[in-house]
Amino acid sequence: MVEQLPDTLPAARQATVTHLVNALAQVSGVVTIVLGGSYASGTAKAAYRQDLYAILAAPGSDAPMLTRTVVALEPLWQQAIDLTGDSYRPKFVVP
Repeated sequence: MVEQLPDTLPAARQATVTHLVNALAQVSGVVTIVLGGSYASGTAKAAYRQDLYAILAAPGSDAPMLTRTVVALEPLWQQAIDLTGDSYRPKFVVP
């Protein structure tokens, strides 16, 4: 039984999650199922994944194309960092 799904979760995904949770509920010993992620936290960005896949599908094969890929990834990287609040600490500082 699915008790709570975020309103922001698209209908098709709600159906998938409901089916999954109901199937898992039939497994002996399963008491609680908790699903998280960007929809659960209210941070889902519909275009983020598609943008990322589109960029990485054809990153380029020469310096100018690779430079464009890096520039295109920067706003997506910033979105990911923004989701961490103040907890993100880069391992390396690039000047």
